Amino acid sequence: MSRTITLDQVRVASPCSQPWEDMCGDAKVRFCDRCELRVFNLSEMTRDEAQSVLDAHPDRLCVCFRPTATGAPQTLDYQPQKVGRSMKWWYALGAAGAIAATAIEAIFFFGRPKPSPMPLIRGGISIQGKVAVPTMINPPPK
Repeated sequence: MSRTITLDQVRVASPCSQPWEDMCGDAKVRFCDRCELRVFNLSEMTRDEAQSVLDAHPDRLCVCFRPTATGAPQTLDYQPQKVGRSMKWWYALGAAGAIAATAIEAIFFFGRPKPSPMPLIRGGISIQGKVAVPTMINPPPK
């Protein structure tokens, strides 16, 4: 039983190593001699055209596309989200806040007193390693 997927669900299961430029065809559809399938460039189609291709070939389909930020195919009618004037203000405010936080942290880090060096034991040699867990000679009765 074949199932149609939506354009937003399209992902490439196994990328093909055959270059698009080496295939015969036009900007929308080319033929791959290696896998003997038509390869559809979804990014050169409108959203409706691309969905029609998916509906017409539900079983075995090779596609080529530029992905959007979500990974879905970018079609001709794709409009990237534009950053408006108010969003630019928030980005600038966030950057200023990050710079201020970094400056404050630097003041506290470099201005704090330095810890005293580790005391030396046994004639100038320090000991370090895992702490041994003491064993009980007389365990408590149960």
